[in-house]
Amino acid sequence: MFTRLLRAASSPRNIAAAGVLVLAASGIAYAAIGSGQITNNSLTGLDIKNNSIGTADVQNNSLTEGDIKNGSLRGRDLKANTITGDQIDESTLSKVPSVAKADTATTATSATTAATATTATTATSATTATSATNATLADKAKGFTRVAPNFVAAFDAVDVATGRANAPLTTLLEAGTLKVQAKCFRDTAADIVYGEVYVGTTLDQALFSSGGATLAGGGTVNDTTYLYGVSSLINRRALVGSSGVNAANLENALFNEFNALGVDGSWIEGELSIATRNGTPAGSATTFHGTARSCAFFGGIAHSGAA
Repeated sequence: MFTRLLRAASSPRNIAAAGVLVLAASGIAYAAIGSGQITNNSLTGLDIKNNSIGTADVQNNSLTEGDIKNGSLRGRDLKANTITGDQIDESTLSKVPSVAKADTATTATSATTAATATTATTATSATTATSATNATLADKAKGFTRVAPNFVAAFDAVDVATGRANAPLTTLLEAGTLKVQAKCFRDTAADIVYGEVYVGTTLDQALFSSGGATLAGGGTVNDTTYLYGVSSLINRRALVGSSGVNAANLENALFNEFNALGVDGSWIEGELSIATRNGTPAGSATTFHGTARSCAFFGGIAHSGAA
C-alpha cells in the first residue's frame, strides 16, 4: 500500500504540480528579462538565434567597413546607380577595347581611329588628317610654296650699307642648292625702313635674274656673270621695298618676279611682295600690321623638288 502511494506521488505530473504550489506559496514572481538585466558586451553569437537579426535591429549608419567581410558583397547587394567615380580607383580599371586607339585623343569624343588626334571632336577616322599633316609641306612636295606674311622687325643702323651688312637674315625658302632670304633694316639717319629679298646658292655659277633689282653678282663684288656663294648681298638682291617716316608701302609681286637655275638643276621662280612700315601711318589704327618699324615678306615661289 505504501509503495503504491509513493509511486503515485513521484509521477512527473505530481512533481510539476508540487513545484507550482511551492512557488505560489513563496510569493515570488518572475518577469521577462530586459536589456537592463544583461551586462553590456556579454552576449555572443551563440546567445542569438540564427537568422533572427533584421534591419530593424541595426542602428542606421552604425556598421563600418570592419563589420563587413572582405569580398562578401555582390552586385545584387548594392542599390542600382549608387556607385560614382568618387568610389572607384580609375587605375584599377582595364582599357575599354573599343577606344584603345584613342590613347592621345584629348577631346576625341567619337574618334574611332584618331590615335593621335588632339582635338578631333567628331572624327570617325583621321585618314585625311594623317595624310595632310602639314598642308605647307604638301605644297612644297609639289614644287610650290606659299610664303605667308613673314613679319620681321627692322634692324636699326646708321646707314643703308651698315644695315644691309648687319641685319639678321630670314630664310623664306630652300630648294636644292638655292635659297631665298630676306632682311629688314632702318637707316636711322634718313629714317627710312628697307625690306630686301636675296637669292643665294651653295654651288658656284648659278644663273640668276630679277625684274625688280640688280642682276646676279659673281665671284667678286663687281662680277655679274654668275651667282656665287660669295656674291655680295647687293649683287644677289632680287627685290627691295621701303617706307619713309610714318608711312607704309607695298611692293607688288606682279612687278617683283625673280628666277634662278643652279648647276645641279635646282631652280626657283618667285613672285614676292614686300610690305614696309615706318612708324604710324596717318589715319591708320594703332594695331596696323607688324611692329612700328617692320617688314612683311609674302607671296608664292615655284621650285624644283621638295623644299
